Amino acid sequence: MKSADRRPGAGPADVLLFPYDYRLGIRDAAERLGECLDARLGTRREQRQARWRVVVVAHSMGGLVARHWIARGNGAQYCTTLITLGTPHRGTPQMLDQLVNGVGMGPVRLDSATAVLRDWPSAYELLPQYPVVLPAARRRNPNPVLADLLRPGELTQNIVGARFLDGVRAGRAEHEAIKIGWESLSRAGLAPDVIPVCGRGHPTLTHFEEKEGNLRAVADHDPAWQLFGQWRGDGTVPAVSTLPLELDEHRGAWHIWTNRHRMLPGAEDVIELLSKLNEDTTQNIQRGRVTRARLSLGLSLPDLAVECEPIGVKVELIGDHPQDASGGRVMVRDTASGRRCYEGPLARLGEEPTSADRSPGGQRARHWVHRIPGLKPGLYSVKTELSAIPGHRNVVTEDLLAVVAL
Repeated sequence: MKSADRRPGAGPADVLLFPYDYRLGIRDAAERLGECLDARLGTRREQRQARWRVVVVAHSMGGLVARHWIARGNGAQYCTTLITLGTPHRGTPQMLDQLVNGVGMGPVRLDSATAVLRDWPSAYELLPQYPVVLPAARRRNPNPVLADLLRPGELTQNIVGARFLDGVRAGRAEHEAIKIGWESLSRAGLAPDVIPVCGRGHPTLTHFEEKEGNLRAVADHDPAWQLFGQWRGDGTVPAVSTLPLELDEHRGAWHIWTNRHRMLPGAEDVIELLSKLNEDTTQNIQRGRVTRARLSLGLSLPDLAVECEPIGVKVELIGDHPQDASGGRVMVRDTASGRRCYEGPLARLGEEPTSADRSPGGQRARHWVHRIPGLKPGLYSVKTELSAIPGHRNVVTEDLLAVVAL
């Protein structure tokens, strides 16, 4: 979080990092955020000087925490701009998958981890707040529409259980509290500007199909009934979820980047956004900027892997030109030592149409794959690169991979 003087030429801003225990939920973290800022500002004079000068940069659930602090706490008197990076403003299907189908790594189900997750208030607050489940009775419809789908709270107890439905109601109440508080601030002209950032182009779990009492997760395409965008997502949060409800009619405020979810906070574009706050009006920045590189990579990579087990990597070269790469590679670096511990070639899989970038119009994706040999437990950076593309620089994307011992 930055307390910044937004006048051109203003000096460096004070920076306050705010870690929080995400297990305890949005409200708990928002209250602690307010306490932390009050303690940092100290005197009433400092608090008055900070009014409407705080810029919050929030990643993922942190954006919901900041919105609660602003809408239900005392954040509105301080915050002038909220930048959210990959925030699931409308929840994420990935959490529904983990709560219902269980936490896992590939085919391995982690029952103890699932049991722990089901006790966290935050898990239910991150559930999708929009319809994402196509029930078995309506799967026969060749062209389902949004009205055919169910919200998590509309699922039957034989699929999810009574305890889950109680959690859904509690999570929904937190989103409603934020919505009501934000609407009140907006009517009074006190709501801060919001700049939402979305990662796009990466295979992301978007919805489920019910079959024989089970939910089958679908991540390989954007359905035609998707609310808007059809840009997949950042690998964790679908694009549809990253825009706050109050900006539905102002989609020009949406900044669309090509980074994966965990890489959004480290993107150079974050510094560019902050710099512009000193140079331009927030309204101009809110007009949004779509990072439409002529080519980009969509990366399919698991979040977790088991030690010594091979790890599949798949990338899509997305763009509106027929040129293709003549080669590519995967590079793996141990984040603890900084040492590159593996490098291997990407093999071309084929070419097929994709909906990942349908909005820019008629683009096609070329697929490349590789299998990384098993790694020791640790945290790794996995970078994929396609090269020798006519008329283009090398195209690169990167994400983090955690390898654990079972």
